[in-house]
Amino acid sequence: MALTGNKGEWSEVYTYLRLLADGVLYSGDEKYQKLSDIYFPILKILRMEKKYAEDNVYSIDSINRQILLQGNQNEVTISQERFDEMAKLLLQKIKNSRAKGGKEKLEFPDIETFMNELDMHELKAKSSEKKDIRMVIHDMRTDRTPEMGFSIKSKIGGRSTLVNSNKNGTNFLYRITGGITPGQVEILNAMSDTKEKRRQGFFQKWFEQIEEWGYKVEYAGMLNDVFFRNLRYIDTNFHKILSECLLVYYSHKTDSKLSNVLKFVANIDPCELHDDHHGDKWYEYCMKQFLIIYALGMTANKPWDCKYVANGGYIVVKEDGDIVCYHFYDRNQLENYLFNNTAFDTPSTSRHDFYQVWCDDNGETFLKLNPQIRFIHDK
Repeated sequence: MALTGNKGEWSEVYTYLRLLADGVLYSGDEKYQKLSDIYFPILKILRMEKKYAEDNVYSIDSINRQILLQGNQNEVTISQERFDEMAKLLLQKIKNSRAKGGKEKLEFPDIETFMNELDMHELKAKSSEKKDIRMVIHDMRTDRTPEMGFSIKSKIGGRSTLVNSNKNGTNFLYRITGGITPGQVEILNAMSDTKEKRRQGFFQKWFEQIEEWGYKVEYAGMLNDVFFRNLRYIDTNFHKILSECLLVYYSHKTDSKLSNVLKFVANIDPCELHDDHHGDKWYEYCMKQFLIIYALGMTANKPWDCKYVANGGYIVVKEDGDIVCYHFYDRNQLENYLFNNTAFDTPSTSRHDFYQVWCDDNGETFLKLNPQIRFIHDK
């Protein structure tokens, strides 16, 4: 059966081919520009196939410009020029594909034939949730050669997700205060019919209507205790910051860019810092810690063990095929990249169960909001 995948999945294959062809990983700035003086020579790329118990090892001989594959089935030597040729071909095929939104399944038989030579039989390597590619690099600052795991994010296909929504894991609970009536609850729920849910524009109408009636929406807690406890590693009050960000985003108080939403929240000051000089920086600091921890290790449904799974950082595939790295060693650069290149997004309301207002047995009225954070595709 032919290998099929969306643009993002094929972009991961492209990343392997491109990095093996180049033999070097360059750092990037906040605008995705390659920093030619900050780079890491790649010594080996390691890949675990689902059908094998041992890694395939691709060792880079930079002097002779060739790759030595020590695989589970093959041991071959292939020139880096061949990798360069196939990487360029795959990039052209991905970009020329008519698939839109990064969801349609694509197949490229000639690329698959080359992958078979490399003992690659899946588009995605067998790995953890956060770690898409593993490599041994030469850190010239310390003269060490550590094995590092990186998460791959592609700007070629659909917008990559940093924080995924989860029906049972990431819903936040809010209370509508002020004496809302059952009839008014029915009016709010009537806004979330099928057509409205497709547009996902009914949230703004919800909040406009609630405000017009003179009621308030207040944060009432998180529905997943695991996620709540994980967020407390960042700060005991961070769940309040994130809950306020969701209110600002879903009520359309500003645009969806994460940095702008957080600036709005800092002005509200839900943690009551009352500190004009340091307040904004503290909110920004907490959010950056959340982004980097979630990017490299934390998930919503598993207690976090304070370990970074993708201990190398992020690799970004740009629209033109250039690859840049945001290395964990350069923590400030990675934090700024995540903070300045992400935005809140609305996930599927029906799949994640947050499109209804309801009353409990005590007569209190509630609604849920669910976070999703994606990367921005600005060039």
